Amino acid sequence: MPLHELLRELLTRRVSDIHLQGGAPPLGRSGGQLQSFGTQPLAHADVLALARSLLTPEEFGYFEDHHQYTAAVQVKGLGRWRCHVFRQAGAVTLALRTIGVAVPSLASLGLPTDLMTGLALAPRGLLLFVGPGDSGRTTSAASVVDHRNRHTRSRIVTVEDPPEYLYAPARSLVAQRAVGQDVPSAAQALAAARVQDADLVFVGELRAAEEVRAALEAAQSGRLVVSTFLARDSVHALTRLGRLFAPQERADLRADLAETLLALVGQRLVPGLFGGDRVLAHEVLPGTPEVRAALEGESPGGELRALLATGQTPEFHPLDAHLAALVRQQRVSPEAALAAASDPTGLRARLAAPA
Repeated sequence: MPLHELLRELLTRRVSDIHLQGGAPPLGRSGGQLQSFGTQPLAHADVLALARSLLTPEEFGYFEDHHQYTAAVQVKGLGRWRCHVFRQAGAVTLALRTIGVAVPSLASLGLPTDLMTGLALAPRGLLLFVGPGDSGRTTSAASVVDHRNRHTRSRIVTVEDPPEYLYAPARSLVAQRAVGQDVPSAAQALAAARVQDADLVFVGELRAAEEVRAALEAAQSGRLVVSTFLARDSVHALTRLGRLFAPQERADLRADLAETLLALVGQRLVPGLFGGDRVLAHEVLPGTPEVRAALEGESPGGELRALLATGQTPEFHPLDAHLAALVRQQRVSPEAALAAASDPTGLRARLAAPA
C-alpha cells in the first residue's frame, strides 16, 4: 500500500500519532496506546520518499544537514500534521501527529466554559496549560487564542516551533511567527510583543528560564500571555518552573508569578469507558488572592495543594474531583481515573464517599 494511502487508512482508525520506520511495520497510537497495523515491514526507500514529499526542498535540506527536523505540514485530503523526521541507524524515520484543521471550541473540549472564556478575554496576565506529554495542552491553548480571535478586536501574535493550528481571519489580526524562520527564539519574539502592540501572545511551550522570564515581562507590560508547560499537574508545574532558575532567583520568580498569574490549567487525557475516545480531565488553580499569597512564600506547594482540595470558590477545579465526577458520569473507569490521579489515595476516598 502506498504510504499516503496508509496514512488515510490510519486516520479512519482515529489514531493520534503515526510512526513509520524502515524495516518495521507501521505503528499508530489509538486511545493513548501504540499498536501495530499489519506485519509487513516498511521499505526504507518508501519512508524516505514520503519524507521528501512532506517537506519542502529547503526543509529537507535542513534535515539532511542536521539529521532531524520538525515541520507542520498540510497534506491534501489528509489534513494538517506535525511531522518530525529523524535518522536512526542511518535510516530516515517519521513521527507524525494529527492536527485538526479547525480549532475546536472551548465548550467542545470539556473545559469549564464560563471560566475559560473569561480567561480568554482577560486584558493581561499569564495563563499556563500544564500536563504530561500528549495531554491536549496545545489544543486547549489554541482554543483560548481562537476564542479571543473570534470575539474581540485584538492584535494576536503566536510563537511556535513550528506553528500547528492556523487561525482563520476573524475579528482580530493574527500574526503567526515560526521560531527559526521568522524570529530566532521564543524569548526574542516575546520581547518584541510590546513594540508590536500585541494584546495576546501565545507561545507554544515554555522550556527555558529566558523564555519564562520573557513571558512574565510580557504579562507585566499589559499583555495576555498564553502558553504550555510540561509538568505532572499545576502545583508540580510551579516546582519545575522554579528549577529552571538559580536558587537566588527563585524568590523573584515567585513574586512575578504572584503578580501575573491568571490561572494554571492542568490536563490529562484519560481513556474513555469501554475503549471510547479519550476524555479530558482538568484542574484549575486560579490566581486568587489566596493563591498569590501562597506563591510569595518560600515553599508554596503544600499550601497550594490544600487550596486546590478545599477551595470554596467556583474558580477552583481540583483534578481528582473532576476525575471522580467523570467516573460517576460513567465516562471513564475507576481504574483509568486512579491511574491519572494526582493523589490516588484521595481519589479512592472520593469514589467511596456517597455521591
